[in-house]
Amino acid sequence: MTCSFKSQYHPYCPIDWNNLTSIQNCWLGDTNVPLPDINTQDPTVASTYGSWISNLVQEYGIDGLRIDGTSVLFVWLIRCNENFMVSRKVR
Repeated sequence: MTCSFKSQYHPYCPIDWNNLTSIQNCWLGDTNVPLPDINTQDPTVASTYGSWISNLVQEYGIDGLRIDGTSVLFVWLIRCNENFMVSRKVR
């Protein structure tokens, strides 16, 4: 991971599966095979996800989209989905 993107990821910590904050902010994997956790609270990351989803909907005319890892993205998805639905008057 380059330094310029460091703020777009949470710092390394192993997941405690009994703690929601840990699930949302810590990395899958371990120090041998780390899987960085993207920081969806970072405005650039949130904007990129929002643009990506909007482009998918517009380009392919899809009615639904599955994004795995929703326990990690849950707060971000609720906030963005509310804004997405209001801005497009989805019924």
